Amino acid sequence: MSKDVSDAWWTKAFDASYAQRYAHRNDDAAAAEIAGIISRLRPPSGPIIDACCGAGRHLQYLRESGFKAWGFDWSWPLLGMAAERDFCRRALVRA
Repeated sequence: MSKDVSDAWWTKAFDASYAQRYAHRNDDAAAAEIAGIISRLRPPSGPIIDACCGAGRHLQYLRESGFKAWGFDWSWPLLGMAAERDFCRRALVRA
């Protein structure tokens, strides 16, 4: 009953068109979301993991805010977009 991963629904749902479909989820919104989260948290004792980081919107602002943060995602197209961000380039893993 095993299916090839390339047939999985999420291989198409999180391809390069994801960023276009959800363009309303922009960098300004991510910055505001991270600012709201940071204001409610104690300083972390270790690195922050941005699971399913996608194009790196939240990871960018975490790292710009001085946090040691790493992002992982399965989507090569979205990781490619994240890698174009200066603060994300060396903080990404495909998983």
